[in-house]
Amino acid sequence: GGDAGCLPHRGEKVLGAERIGLTIRGNELMDQAVLERKKYNYLNEVLDLTEQIGQAADRNDQVAMRMLVAMRQDPILSLAEVDDTAKTRLEGLDREERERLEELRSGADQARNDAERTFLEQSGRTRRLLERVVELDRRISLRMAGDHSFYHAGPPSRRPEAEEH
Repeated sequence: GGDAGCLPHRGEKVLGAERIGLTIRGNELMDQAVLERKKYNYLNEVLDLTEQIGQAADRNDQVAMRMLVAMRQDPILSLAEVDDTAKTRLEGLDREERERLEELRSGADQARNDAERTFLEQSGRTRRLLERVVELDRRISLRMAGDHSFYHAGPPSRRPEAEEH
């Protein structure tokens, strides 16, 4: 958006006295919702290709598996770019706005207005799709690679090296 996009929409709090009622600028929320939608679309591509990899594995078709894994890199790289863009945009927000956005993204709080509701719903769809993709990828990887699978040690959160304490 242009300079006009920086102005608050009518009835929208920017940084009012009520910190509890803090809302994020509607245009920023909508931009974040659009980025979540792009992530969702790329994840759908990744899911489709991952399902095809599983089908090729069932047929023991090594050539198709290699080709599909290579094809899956494109939407994964695009997804990483969109994720980087979203993170860069987050850095431009103040701390309270970032925290609010993360609350909404994680589903930890209810939407306070239509812009938040749009973002909350889209980020929820994206999060659930990501969980499906990771679970399917994990099952296929464990089936194909067994002990050599990236997932063999369990989810990253349970690996000792993932702890940052």
